[in-house]
Amino acid sequence: MWEGNLKQDERQFLSGSNVSLKVLTQKESPAYVMMFRALGVSAKCCLVFASILAAWMVQWWWLSIIMAIPAFLMLLWLTLVILVFVASIFVGHFQKRCYHKPLLFWAWLPCLTLSLCLFCGFLAFFFGRYIWESSLSPYHQLGHLQAYRGIDTDIALGSQLMDAGLVDFVPFTQIDRSRGGCFVGAGNTYCVSPILKGGQLHASGTGGSPRAGSYDYFAVGINCCVCPNIDFRCGEWNNPAAVGGIRSLDYAARPFFRLAVEDWSASYNKVSNHPLFFEWTQDPRATWHQMFEWSTAIAMISVVVLFPLVFTVALGMGKVLQMLIHHDYASPLNTPYPAAGTEKAWAWFLPDMLYFAEEERRQLLGLPEEPAPWYPRSEHGATHASRAMPESGVAAHSHDDGPSPPGMMHHPSQPGAFSVRLPGTPGALGGPLIPGAVPHGTPPPGHGYGAATPMPGRPA
Repeated sequence: MWEGNLKQDERQFLSGSNVSLKVLTQKESPAYVMMFRALGVSAKCCLVFASILAAWMVQWWWLSIIMAIPAFLMLLWLTLVILVFVASIFVGHFQKRCYHKPLLFWAWLPCLTLSLCLFCGFLAFFFGRYIWESSLSPYHQLGHLQAYRGIDTDIALGSQLMDAGLVDFVPFTQIDRSRGGCFVGAGNTYCVSPILKGGQLHASGTGGSPRAGSYDYFAVGINCCVCPNIDFRCGEWNNPAAVGGIRSLDYAARPFFRLAVEDWSASYNKVSNHPLFFEWTQDPRATWHQMFEWSTAIAMISVVVLFPLVFTVALGMGKVLQMLIHHDYASPLNTPYPAAGTEKAWAWFLPDMLYFAEEERRQLLGLPEEPAPWYPRSEHGATHASRAMPESGVAAHSHDDGPSPPGMMHHPSQPGAFSVRLPGTPGALGGPLIPGAVPHGTPPPGHGYGAATPMPGRPA
């Protein structure tokens, strides 16, 4: 009966307005606490995500390390919290069944936070790497190359522009889409098309050949033509205003582009001594700036989108914890007190759990001292009796040393007084005895449990 009432009280307590991860007596609704904790988890995850993502956004390695420090410190802190929690279980011998519910309750938030932060960290790493390789790395490399304007393909040799990054050609410069070259290899089709003044290649003879004697400028692309290449569809091929190119920085594809140029030279009997490969575009400088702008925008949008997603997941996991509490699988009650020597570690890494345990102990110490009901003896023991004490004139009830009420023990120094055991700490009944803490309903000295009153017919 007593145990069942205790469980009912626990459910009423947990379903009321006192459920908080901070203190026992704080008047906060479960919805407020859950939302507040979900916001904290979301903020930590977004910090890790943004920090790792920012490390991929810069081109200097030392600045990348500085950018990644907040994520490293956050993950390190959360890992230490879990390690202190696990170590405390073994040091304090909290593997007992009575600690399963509070341990599940207090491990829920740290484990959830660390798991989501690790997931966001891995997501930021791979997403940042994609942004770097697709946009930011070409952007920074092109920034170290030269930009040229008014290049005439009839006059300028490819050997003179080996450091070219952004090139604007003279007006009326076009690509000859119907006379290109191609090479199929490594599962891809590598396409090239000559960049010519006038946009027309003479298929035979030397008519229309550059004055320099070599065709050195080619628009390139991958999987944008069909061999034989008579319909080049790479870059801004359908933009008549396109008269510029961005240097192709796909170093893995360059050998295949050279093979495609050799195929083109053999097909049309043309010479190409120093071929340069470009991605055909209208405004090379605007396209180059868009690389950085796109990378920055997509990074900021990802952080903004991530926050509500993590917040939703954290709220859902908080609801799962509430269901566990409701079905009596988890509970903040009976929170174990830190073992000797671990108080400082708890104060640093488990402050909420420490404060809850101290508050629970403080409330147990503050139980009122009032007379206790008289417990009659069972049929198997001696019958209860009472008689007046000549010394004091006070009637007293006495019975054998029977079992104490749950959570109470006889105190050897005070007859008739009981000591309260604290749940979750070592002791004769699971907790140390606190002298002088008399529970509700305990009789004064000389009455009730442990009264040193002789029975009739027995020597005093």
